[in-house]
Amino acid sequence: MSQGVLNFSTLSVPKIVARTREIVDAMTGNTNYATSSPSLISVTASVDLLEKKFNLSRRKGKALTDAMKLQLKSHRALMVLLLAYVQQASGGDALKIQSAAIEIKGKPTPPVLLGRIQNLRGRPSQIDGASDLFWFTESLARTYVIQISNDDIVWSDREESPTKAAVHITGLVHESFSHFRVAGVNAAGRGAYSSSIRVGAG
Repeated sequence: MSQGVLNFSTLSVPKIVARTREIVDAMTGNTNYATSSPSLISVTASVDLLEKKFNLSRRKGKALTDAMKLQLKSHRALMVLLLAYVQQASGGDALKIQSAAIEIKGKPTPPVLLGRIQNLRGRPSQIDGASDLFWFTESLARTYVIQISNDDIVWSDREESPTKAAVHITGLVHESFSHFRVAGVNAAGRGAYSSSIRVGAG
């Protein structure tokens, strides 16, 4: 079951006004919420009053500021009731909640598929039978996959799974050459492989 949230505590008064009106517009004529409680008329009256008192409070008078804060508290309480109604009427259905222009609590951000790894470079290691590879960091990658080939055609995975943009490849034949390529991996899967490079082993 999904749960809707208002997140008003993070918003300025003008943004609360705008969000409230967005919600009222989305619920108006919405068959999921035919008998809104509190009514959309009362919510509109409340937000109109909040906007009016906010504009008056900009004159810096303490009495005007206090009146605006009191109305803000009242409006937030009214919107909590409206949120409870939406939650009940929607049955926790995410699409129905979102149809009221209300966000879903803890809704995960879809993972972004990684692009091609850039600027792969390599050099023979000072250790016999080893090569060192480097590339530009992919900020969204959790780890990297290394592949090796003798002919730049048939590839196989290496056991190394570095989390940083560098890796030390061992177990190679001293003074031999191999082709390498690298791809980033995250929750969306494996991204595109880099262009391949030919690197000697120490």
